This record gives sequence, structure tokens and C-alpha cells, in this order.
Amino acid sequence: MAIQRALRLSAYAGITASPDVAEQLHDEIVRLSHEYPHSPTAVIIGELTQLQGIAFSLTERDPNPSRKRELYFLSGVVSGLLAEANEDLGNFSASRVHARTAYICAEQADHHALRGWARFQQMNTAFWSGSYQEAIEFADRCETFIGGVSGDGRARIYATKARALAAVQDIDGARAALELADRAREEAVPDLVDEIGGHVSYPYARQLYHTANVLLASRGRAVEAESAAGRALDACAAAEAPDRSYIWESTCRVDLATARLLRGDADGAVVALGPVLALPPAQRAENLRTSLQKAHRLLTQPRLVASPLARDTRLEIEEFCQFTVRTGLS
Repeated sequence: MAIQRALRLSAYAGITASPDVAEQLHDEIVRLSHEYPHSPTAVIIGELTQLQGIAFSLTERDPNPSRKRELYFLSGVVSGLLAEANEDLGNFSASRVHARTAYICAEQADHHALRGWARFQQMNTAFWSGSYQEAIEFADRCETFIGGVSGDGRARIYATKARALAAVQDIDGARAALELADRAREEAVPDLVDEIGGHVSYPYARQLYHTANVLLASRGRAVEAESAAGRALDACAAAEAPDRSYIWESTCRVDLATARLLRGDADGAVVALGPVLALPPAQRAENLRTSLQKAHRLLTQPRLVASPLARDTRLEIEEFCQFTVRTGLS
């Protein structure tokens, strides 16, 4: 697009980042963060990659210390978005690299909120790749700076840690982390990361989704998990169109279906899964595939295995998992 071409000219012609150029870079990152929730990952990742290259080039060349810190901040934000985009594709090795790069940028910018954004991406990648203990370790490393995070990022770190603790069956630890997340939400004052908005933000709907994750991992709390997932879904659906995320809505739907299956409501689970299973392959993110496999296992329970409805839904899930955004790129 024309704006990125203009930024590339500044970056590759050796021009230092004037306040106008830095502002243009900021605006492009804001735009892509707001487009991320409703754009196919394969589309958004290309623009993010180009913008990261521009940000790095401008950062390397700028001799102004104050502006250099600002450029490191912007480079860290876009690197974090690239980490999440690669995680959506199931490309965890690339996701780890971009998340680590985001943290390096945060160190150079000396920005606590950006440190939190980068650590969250490292936690997220570790979690979805099945490395739950590593996700917990990344969360623990946040203790050195989390007191300096004033915005919603503090709640994001605690809630994401809670999900990882629940995955290793430390339910008491997960509940304590959720309490810290609730308290952090109440005390939050928006910071520069929050002000980017869009996918970089941590709305309450996503916190409710993490709460549902914990409840699903807790034995005998399917009813509470269904309630949390339902509230998260309602909050996602109520978001304004530019920031409404099909991935967040879909993950909430899968959790809602899983909770209903745990309490024996196969019909209700199928209703919840309908819009997810209808997603085109370009919108079938890796975390959706992983979450759906849990629902698939529940549909093979002895009480459901002979049900035509359960059988048809299992087949739909298998088809979904066979043709995802990742397989479309391979």
C-alpha cells in the first residue's frame, strides 16, 4: 500500500525517522492491529512482515536517543503481532523468534508495558505448543517488572498464567492468578500498549475466555465454565465491528461447546460449534484446531459414540482440522 511504500522510501534511503515518519509508522501499526481481528492471518502476516522490516531499518539508522526508544517500542509492538500471527499458523518456531525479538525491543526501549506484551506472546506460544511449564516460567519472569505495568497488560499476564497453571492441574494456583487478574483489571490505567488498541488490547471478553479455560480444567465445574464462556462470547459479539475478532469469538464458542459436552448437552454443543465449523480454511487458526480436538475427544464418549448427531459433528471437526490456514500455505 502507498503508506508503506512511503515509509520504505524513508527507511531504505537512509533517511532518519523525523517525528512525522515515526507518527506514520505508529499509525500503520494501529491500523494493522485493528485489522488483525477480522482479517485472514495469511493476509495480515504479509503486511506485518513488511512493516517490521521498515521499523527495524528506521530504528537502526536513527541517531536520536529519544526517538530511537520510540522506534524500538513500535518495533516491539509489531514483532509481538507477528509472533501471534505465526502462532495462529502453527509456526511456533517463528513465533518464538518474533516474541523474543519483541522482548529485546522492550529492553532497548526500557518499557514495562511492552515487556509485558512480549512476555505474553512468549507465554501464548509456549501454551499453544503444549509447553505449559515453559509458559508458567515466562509468567514468573514478569515479576521483575509487572509492578510497573499500569494498563490491562498486567491482567493479561496473570490470566494467561492461570490458564497454564490449570493445564498442569495446579488449580489452586490458577484460581489465585485469576484473582490477581481481576484485581489488576480494576486498578488498570491505560498505557501506551493499550492505546494501540485492536488486537494488541486485552478486552474483558478475553479475560473471561481465560477464566473459562481454567474452569474447564477444573473437575466438576462445567456449569461455571459454560457460564464464563457464554459471557465471553456475548462480550466478543458486542464488540464494535472493526475490533470484533472471529478468532476470539470462535475460541469462546469451542469452550462453550466443550463445557456443554462435559455436562452431557450434545445438542447445545453442536449449536455452539456451528459457526466455527463453517469458517473457511483461511480463517481456521491453529489454536482453533487444537481446541476442537478436545471437543472431538468428548464426542467419542461411550454415551455419545453411537449418536448420529455426535458422529456427524466428529466428521465435521475432522474435515475442519484437515483443511486449515496452515495446510493452505503448505
